[in-house]
Amino acid sequence: MKSILYINQNLKMVEKITPLLDEGGYKLISVPDGASALKLMESEPVIFVMYDVEAALRGGAGPFLELKAKYPNLPVVAVTPIKKQGEAFAEEIRRKTKFDVLDGETEK
Repeated sequence: MKSILYINQNLKMVEKITPLLDEGGYKLISVPDGASALKLMESEPVIFVMYDVEAALRGGAGPFLELKAKYPNLPVVAVTPIKKQGEAFAEEIRRKTKFDVLDGETEK
């Protein structure tokens, strides 16, 4: 089974995503921060990483940048409840990172 890594301390979000990935035949591995992700990836291969923006802000960008440096071909997607942060936050992310910010609603 292929594994997807989700860097997020919010267990409710992890619980919401797990069944969706299970149905698709993927195993979800969850860690609370980027440093834990780097350590885990030394022994557990993953095909994709979802990185909570708030986790990145708490732990700083260092682990995220190290992750991309060590695994340059590994897809990494930063996710966050953007509505909670506001459009100004989304614009700042776009400007500083050159990443796109998708505006999508999630089921409650």
